[in-house]
Amino acid sequence: YISFNDGADWKPFQQNLPIVPITDLTIKNNDLIAATQGRSFWIIDDLTPLHKLKMDAEQAKVKLFTPRDITRHDWPGQGGEGVGQNPPEGLVVNYYIKNKPDTSLKLKFQLIDPRDSVVYEYVMKENPDKKEIQRLIKPKQGMNRLQWNLRYPDAKRFEGIILWSGGTEGPMAATGKYHIKMFDNDSLLSIVECMITPDPLCSGTADDYIAQFNFSVEVHNKINQTHGAIEKIRNTRKQINDLLGRIEKDSLKEIRDSAKSVIAKMTSVEEELYQTKNKSGQDPINYPIKLNDKLCGINSTAQSGCNRPSAQVLAAYKEIADAINVQLQKLDSIFKTELSSFNELVAKYKVPAIVPK
Repeated sequence: YISFNDGADWKPFQQNLPIVPITDLTIKNNDLIAATQGRSFWIIDDLTPLHKLKMDAEQAKVKLFTPRDITRHDWPGQGGEGVGQNPPEGLVVNYYIKNKPDTSLKLKFQLIDPRDSVVYEYVMKENPDKKEIQRLIKPKQGMNRLQWNLRYPDAKRFEGIILWSGGTEGPMAATGKYHIKMFDNDSLLSIVECMITPDPLCSGTADDYIAQFNFSVEVHNKINQTHGAIEKIRNTRKQINDLLGRIEKDSLKEIRDSAKSVIAKMTSVEEELYQTKNKSGQDPINYPIKLNDKLCGINSTAQSGCNRPSAQVLAAYKEIADAINVQLQKLDSIFKTELSSFNELVAKYKVPAIVPK
């Protein structure tokens, strides 16, 4: 049972707890643990919404609860014994909807970081232009929950990508004060705040966390630039091949030779940026990883632990980033000169846009 008026009245609060004897109760970090006689342990994760719940809460159309502060751990959640379900990792935000949602309710939540930047938006209808930072929600009557794993959006990936030394996971959030804003039809309803606190088992300072985050953002942006270039190469190559498919094989040799040159030079850049021979997860054993994979390795290494990037990591990143920049400059030159000349040839010979088969 639970009381919201200092024990004057009590209401059933059984949730999914079986009807069993309770031999002990304890609270640890705002989690309630009940020891049941012969049935294992039963845990309510995060009593914060109950602490914040007021008698008039059910009168509100929508209510946003202040989440508890989160400790930034530098290891994944650990599983327990048996088949119990672990609580969600990271930041959990609860909100309450009094009535069954209808078309008039258009909720949106924004997660704001200490830099006053929007990390994520939780929306009932996604905007394709904001797909990277938006997460779809389907609110229901009663209590609802948002979850954030404390990571920013992942870096760009391309179809068929195989990585060996690292990943494209987004930067881990630095410690500090974060805000959650709740809107209905773009009207601001409520703002709550939450602190992400340092891991007490780590020696990193607040400045270390910020330095780690800033460096991770820099690496993240370089991954996006690199993978974006690979996508651009592949898209351009496909367009050239599609155009050649509209030309008779024995005609317009000048265009074919120009196309062959452009494709060869672009492919040379692609093969420096990415190991194109990789077709399965074990192929990197036989084919050395290329620049993008090394960059992703830096990304994962820099985000491990709770300290600022080491001198070795910074030096390795500079070496890899410089090598990537050389290839990106080559690609830029190819598009400005070789591809431009190819397009002029296509215009000169008036290659048809469509050739019915």
